[in-house]
Formats: sequence, C-alpha cells, structure tokens
Amino acid sequence: MAFVFENITKFENELKKVGCTFPSGSFLKAVRKNVEAGAVSFDVGAEIEDGEDIYKLRVFFSIEEPKKEVETPIAALPICSFDCLWLEKKNEN
Repeated sequence: MAFVFENITKFENELKKVGCTFPSGSFLKAVRKNVEAGAVSFDVGAEIEDGEDIYKLRVFFSIEEPKKEVETPIAALPICSFDCLWLEKKNEN
C-alpha cells in the first residue's frame, strides 16, 4: 500500500523532542501496517516518566483519499497526515 506522507519530517522531529528514537524505516512500516489494519493510531514503543506516572506515546494519523482528477501518478495516491502525539497513562497492573 502506497501513500503520500504529508508532514512526516515535522512529525519525526516531534517524536525526537519527547525522546523517541524511532528509526525512519521502521516508523514508516508501522504506519503502513496500522493503516492496512484500519487503525487510526498506534503505540510507538516509547515511554515517558513523569514522577511516579509512566505514559506510553501514541501517534494518531488520518488518511485522505486523493482528488478524483489528478495530473500525476503521485497525486493519485492517498495522503497520510500525522495529526497528533498522545501520552497514554499506563495501568499500574
């Protein structure tokens, strides 16, 4: 499945700011895998500690269908936009 990634560089920079060292190729594979599965978010495998609390980092994205009339093959691909990072508190169990 092919996509045009709208803002991937900005998103990778945001991931780095919070300490996530996700390799670019692995990150793109994870996005493709989750898009194909119909997900709108996935856990990037990073944990952030804040005092006694631990949070998992999730990334949310959306897929936009291309416009019907396009001039190039790349413009005919769906557009993947990264929407936000989310800190999800881990259960203590």
